[in-house]
Amino acid sequence: MNVSRARDLQDIRSHQEFERLCHELLAAEYNDYQAVAGEGGDEGVDGFRGNREIVYQFKFSGHRLRPGEYFADLDRVVKLYPLREWVLVIPRDPTPRLLDLARARARLYNIRVTILDRTALENLISKHSTIREKYFPELAREATVLRLHKRVATKDDVRRLQKEVRANRPVKLHAVPPPESLSPSHRQDIQEAAKKIIRESHGKIQYDRAFGMLKRKFRVDNWHWISDSKFPEIMKWLHNFTYGVKDEYGVRDSVTTLKGVIQSQRRQLGLSESDYRDVLRQLTGVDSTTKMDKEQLLSVRDYFNLLIARGA
Repeated sequence: MNVSRARDLQDIRSHQEFERLCHELLAAEYNDYQAVAGEGGDEGVDGFRGNREIVYQFKFSGHRLRPGEYFADLDRVVKLYPLREWVLVIPRDPTPRLLDLARARARLYNIRVTILDRTALENLISKHSTIREKYFPELAREATVLRLHKRVATKDDVRRLQKEVRANRPVKLHAVPPPESLSPSHRQDIQEAAKKIIRESHGKIQYDRAFGMLKRKFRVDNWHWISDSKFPEIMKWLHNFTYGVKDEYGVRDSVTTLKGVIQSQRRQLGLSESDYRDVLRQLTGVDSTTKMDKEQLLSVRDYFNLLIARGA
């Protein structure tokens, strides 16, 4: 089997290679993981654990899919197996819209919906060195150089490190920030945006985690070294991150707001009065939003979101 010499996860260019990598990572992480043979798996199942209670679906595409496209397989699989958890494996970080739809599906089907994204996959790659060396040899060599660098103490250690650097040609390590790196004012703006993320998450996301994700996204060891020309892109990413965090950890919509959203969705879907009442009864057992508690309103809102996403 040929394995391409990828520099990192973003350099993988085919679904077949992404699928092989995911199978090996999951098999290394879980003793009970079973891969499903065949291109694209079986009925939207690429792998599973237990008696198909935990199902894995890999999604790789040369272009970014629409959020709703990720869940077409789940809508089929949930009817075939006694699902407890459905895991979507993707080589990108999820958008806030994708996270919204994942939570909606979880409520609709009463299962756990997990997204194993780029960050999680990179953590698994770092954990399993054999797989890292097989798929990402340059990363493996750099890790060796960095381990040597951390324990330099004598002239002999320095000489060994110099030989390792010449042999493996790793990415050059800078002792000082490059001249084109972020300006002091832009660094301050970024720090303020990160503090907002921490506040919106009520402390569930810490400073180190926020900046760890920022460093991985822009492939640097020190976020101060990101090119100043990337500042607009950084702020846009932090804004989207804040939006997702606020939706995940922030205060839930009020009952009044939810009722207004549902009425707006009803008009968008073009539901008649009788059809609208029938849907409410099927979902909650009552035919009016005035009789519903917040959880019932959320279930109706999420169901209508799914219909809108499908173009119903």
